[in-house]
Amino acid sequence: MAKRYFNVNTVSTDDFKVICKARDFSYYLDAPSIMGGTDSGMTPVEALLAAIGACQCIVTKFFAAQKGIDLKEVKVDMIGEFDGDRLLGVNDKVALGFSKIISKFHIKAENSESEIKEFVDFVVHNSPVNDSIKPTIDLSTEVYML
Repeated sequence: MAKRYFNVNTVSTDDFKVICKARDFSYYLDAPSIMGGTDSGMTPVEALLAAIGACQCIVTKFFAAQKGIDLKEVKVDMIGEFDGDRLLGVNDKVALGFSKIISKFHIKAENSESEIKEFVDFVVHNSPVNDSIKPTIDLSTEVYML
C-alpha cells in the first residue's frame, strides 16, 4: 500500500479554545477553567487518550472475525498518568507528557479468557495510534508566519 497522508488543521480561537478540523469534521479542544480555558471541550491530552482508545476499539472490531473472535461488544477505558509539575515549571525532573497509559479493555465475546487476552495483545500491537506514540516516531516541526 502506498503512503497516505492525513491532514488536520487546528486554529486557536478565543481564550484557549482550539477548533480542530479534518476532512468535513470539526470539534473543539480547550483547557480547563483552572488553567484559564473555558472548559468547553476535552483537553488535548484527553483527546489523545480518546484517540488511542477509539483506535483500539476499531482495530478490535476490524480483526475480530478474522481472528476467530465472536465479538459482541467492546469498550476501552483509558487512564493516563500525568504530572503537571513540569508544565507549571515546578519540577523539571518529571515527564512533560504521560508517564503511563493504561488501556482497560471490556470485551463481551463467546471465546475463552485466554483467547481474548491473546487477541487483545494482537490488537494493542496492531493499533496505528499506539504505534504512532512510540518514542521512535519521527516528529518534525515546521513554522510558518501568518
